[in-house]
Amino acid sequence: MVEIVCARAAYQLVYTYGVYQPDGTLQPLTLDVFYPDEAGQMTRTSDPTIGGLADFDGASAELTVFSKARGLGDCGSLAEYHWTGRELELLTYRYQECMDAAADFIKPADYPQIYP
Repeated sequence: MVEIVCARAAYQLVYTYGVYQPDGTLQPLTLDVFYPDEAGQMTRTSDPTIGGLADFDGASAELTVFSKARGLGDCGSLAEYHWTGRELELLTYRYQECMDAAADFIKPADYPQIYP
């Protein structure tokens, strides 16, 4: 599996992931994420890119991506994936909506769990 930086945003990078094939080609991977729809319901989708602060632990084969919705980092998402050798399988997904009013800071690990 390879990680490719596609762009640099204000607070984080945008990544895409792929797998080198025996013939030398790169097979793109997708990552499952959730977005709120117009009614506020969380909808699952697969995207070829993800923005955030990514960290891959080779020992556990887990990829963690913290996506800040704003610089403070008090809202956004925290996703954990497991590399199966073929795909990045979503393990957990947490999401915290941005609030206008001043509120206590919530650590990403404490965001409400959307999945599973």
